[in-house]
Amino acid sequence: MFEDEIDSESGGTTQEDELQDRDSIFASFVSVFKQIQRENIETAGYVSGDLRIKNPKIIEPRVLEAYPNSPTAARYLQAWRHVFQGTDIIMRYIDPANARIQTSLLNDDDRDNFLEAFHHLAEGAVTEAAIFQSFPMPGDIPDILARMIDIYPDDPSCLFMQLFCTDFHPPGESATDGEQIVAREKLAHKIQNSSSPLNKYEERILGGLYYVLGALYKVTFQPHRALDSFQKCFALDPSSHAALYGIAVQYMDIEETEEASAIQSRKKAVALLEEFISKAPPCDRQYPNAHYQLALIYHVHLKNNQKCIQHYQKGIDSESKRLPFLPPVDIQAKRLLAPMYRLFRSKYCYNPDCAVAEDAPLKKCTTCKAASYCSQDCQRAHWRMHKGICSGHS
Repeated sequence: MFEDEIDSESGGTTQEDELQDRDSIFASFVSVFKQIQRENIETAGYVSGDLRIKNPKIIEPRVLEAYPNSPTAARYLQAWRHVFQGTDIIMRYIDPANARIQTSLLNDDDRDNFLEAFHHLAEGAVTEAAIFQSFPMPGDIPDILARMIDIYPDDPSCLFMQLFCTDFHPPGESATDGEQIVAREKLAHKIQNSSSPLNKYEERILGGLYYVLGALYKVTFQPHRALDSFQKCFALDPSSHAALYGIAVQYMDIEETEEASAIQSRKKAVALLEEFISKAPPCDRQYPNAHYQLALIYHVHLKNNQKCIQHYQKGIDSESKRLPFLPPVDIQAKRLLAPMYRLFRSKYCYNPDCAVAEDAPLKKCTTCKAASYCSQDCQRAHWRMHKGICSGHS
């Protein structure tokens, strides 16, 4: 028998065995995570969590693996694996009695281990930051990062994770939005202007920095800077649906002095949102959001209520296909248009792809009496979405 062959009788490891081992290790982490959360609350008066997650939810890998055809689930699983590997290293240094890291970083092995851990954590953060809600970090992670940066002042993983972990600080010590912007601008400039060409990993880190900068500029009402940051992120990774969505939304926010220019900006936003919808998978976290944003543009700026209703309905329909581990959609466009949607919904065919004009004769669904259609063709076309809420569907 060749050495690389597996003898089934001798207990060779199968893929399922490896998955069970992984699940067992993660389950052992969970009790430590709970201890970490308790210690963080008691010592600092806060719950650690990525980007101010209000209700951390642990996502089991099996939940993600249940959707093998979903690009969104695949991205979350890729991020989960990176953060799992980084956390697995850190857990070797955790004292279960106080959920704190026990290391002086004085020997090469410890420093190499933490470099590898922070590399994986940074990869996970760039791939999908929300996955960190499954992995609460010990409260002394910022201290470990500061010591690592003293030793490796140019390491992009440590520098990135130091910024990423700013929300682990207790209230009153957290960086303001302005301070976070300045810190990320400095790191982006440092990476962008390094003497050697960027490698793929550094490009991903830089793209992650620009994306977060875009989000920070948006919440601080700097749409032009937000647009520039999202565009830089998209230039580094043209496959980034999130960056494309960010660019589109900024064209909604930009205030133009001339009415004609404002209309052109909104039409640009429409074109970019439609491009996003054509490229992103329907399971994408921001897919319903794009339809709600289009509905808002058509109602407020382009004065087309029929298009508004159609896109709002598509937003509702796409929410029904939302992956269960994603949070509910709660954006301003959806909230603002909800009363108008309820008021005008009865005037239009429920099939969002219907091209029939307003006030066409409509007939109600004979089962639920809630949805109305202009024809049996439209009813059949919409049935795949409607059947989930129709009261007569078992």
